[in-house]
Amino acid sequence: MSAISRAMALLTDTFEKHAGKDGRPNMSKAELSDLLRAEFPQICNNKEALDNIFAILDNDKDGSVDFKEFVTFVAALTVMSKQH
Repeated sequence: MSAISRAMALLTDTFEKHAGKDGRPNMSKAELSDLLRAEFPQICNNKEALDNIFAILDNDKDGSVDFKEFVTFVAALTVMSKQH
């Protein structure tokens, strides 16, 4: 498996590990908060920051974050980290 294929599988696995605990295929605010605290503790250190991130990620304003919204966020973080 190529490096890109492994990265894609890791993104999918990470999303699926945290999403759907409430029976829906997307991530609720609580599920996203758990994921962000586990994976990005340096940027998710308070409730206000988590609320702001959720509001930004929930592009369609359906009250959850789907896989596309999640991957877009990870891609944006990757670009930002490359710039610094």
